[in-house]
Amino acid sequence: HRLVLVAGSQEYLAEAQATAAPYRQELLQRGVMYVPVPMDAYQAPPEAMEGNKSGSTNGLPSALDASERGEGTETVPMDVRWKATPLRLEEWREWVKNQKQLANVPESSGVYVSLRMDGRVRGSGVRLPPWERMAKQLAPTQGMWKGFGDGFDGAV
Repeated sequence: HRLVLVAGSQEYLAEAQATAAPYRQELLQRGVMYVPVPMDAYQAPPEAMEGNKSGSTNGLPSALDASERGEGTETVPMDVRWKATPLRLEEWREWVKNQKQLANVPESSGVYVSLRMDGRVRGSGVRLPPWERMAKQLAPTQGMWKGFGDGFDGAV
């Protein structure tokens, strides 16, 4: 996956997800996964917990849940392929806070960090992620181009 960590207030995270919506299918084809890191006080909405028998706190089915039901990855809902919930949220918040301090970015600013498939940083900024550029410039992860552009994602 090409992770895009987006850190900020609930409003900033909602705006980031909304601006990605028109490009979501193209981003999924390119292996992009949205990882929201809420920097303000956050509590999972009650509906996120409904129907969750695994005890998971993010309300999404885990890979273990799918395998226990005899389901493969082809049955994983699109939301699970698009959006990930960070584990150890407080550690992520602290990391983002430290990175902002090092870069002299105001604590209240929303930021993003996009990673290449090999885990290296592709790009970052104090703005919304450039979803449209990612959708146009990144190579698909399936089909004829699979593997061809891995690690050569440019500066998106």
